[in-house]
Amino acid sequence: MPWTKSYWLFMAPLSAVIVITAVIIILPASAQTPIAPNHPYIRYWGRIDRRKPQVVRFDWPGIMIEACFEGTSCTIGFEGSCEFYNVFIDGRFTHRFKADSLQRRYELASGLTDTVHHLLVTKRYETSKHVTLCTGLAIDDGRRLRPLPPAPGHRIEFIGSSTLIGYGNEAKTTQCDSVSELTNCYLSYGPVAARLLDAEYVMCAITSRGLVRNYHSPFMSSFRPFPAYYHRTLWTDPESPRWNHDALEPDVIVISLGTNDFSTRPYPPKDLFLNRYYSFIKELSMLHPEAHIVCLASSREPFRTYVKDFVGRETGEGNRRISFFTYERVPEGERGCHWHPNVKAHQRIAEKLAAFIRPILEGKDRTAPPVDPFAK
Repeated sequence: MPWTKSYWLFMAPLSAVIVITAVIIILPASAQTPIAPNHPYIRYWGRIDRRKPQVVRFDWPGIMIEACFEGTSCTIGFEGSCEFYNVFIDGRFTHRFKADSLQRRYELASGLTDTVHHLLVTKRYETSKHVTLCTGLAIDDGRRLRPLPPAPGHRIEFIGSSTLIGYGNEAKTTQCDSVSELTNCYLSYGPVAARLLDAEYVMCAITSRGLVRNYHSPFMSSFRPFPAYYHRTLWTDPESPRWNHDALEPDVIVISLGTNDFSTRPYPPKDLFLNRYYSFIKELSMLHPEAHIVCLASSREPFRTYVKDFVGRETGEGNRRISFFTYERVPEGERGCHWHPNVKAHQRIAEKLAAFIRPILEGKDRTAPPVDPFAK
């Protein structure tokens, strides 16, 4: 049942719709077994809202849905609009699709060999307007889900903005008509680094948001920078419940905020930026006292120097749970939409970031008592 048929039925004259609908009712359809979205064998990566039993809601970028199913086919129910997703079957990318307001169910796989298959659906970009509702899977009649392998042992939380999302990273030019179509969060440096480290991860990133000042703001401080959304389960929903930070206790937190603050003038004052940076880092350390915080900076100045000096002062005063990581200016030939890094650049950054984080993960002692790294 390709989505184009549904679309053209919608656009057809009323009489045609009546005739074709009758045919669909008469002809036998392939029976499927519905799988509720809260099934224990479905794994979600990232922040999701489970308050309603028949739907799972989400809007942050990089959300992933994972399952192992028996049979030859699988569909998924989404209620949302203008969201792009990747589909992987048995570890191989098969296609991407766009969840729009005209359709409620999307084909993920068909015609497979009759055995057990691994499914992974990944959200390519952030949600700008509407929260997405997942209403569950459907597989061949009489078949069932199988238990997934254990989740990776280590966990990483990534916090940032457009570059972390992978903004326009599949573009061949710096000028783009459709950023959402050309953005693939799965291939941004955070998720790539996590896979290189065999680590579970959660993405908390919003395009154009800064720590103090959002992109192209006419003021030195914005009314709603990134920290205003950080504690939301659904960042686009003002009524969203506070995220349960205990749901995923990270070993490492990578924070990449500050590039937008200094992208255009007027820049925020140095003292204001550093005070907000310190406050946010301390808040993260209080939420996750055993996590190691990696302060990541792009090549943009004075942002990079500010963060480097800040981390230097912290480590000099005995904070062993904080580090500084930076990457050099992305070459002209490795830029996507609006001069953001393309897939090649993200891969290169990810490899360096993974090499940087690996010894931190290897040195983690989960039996050690929590320590406040800001206790002077």
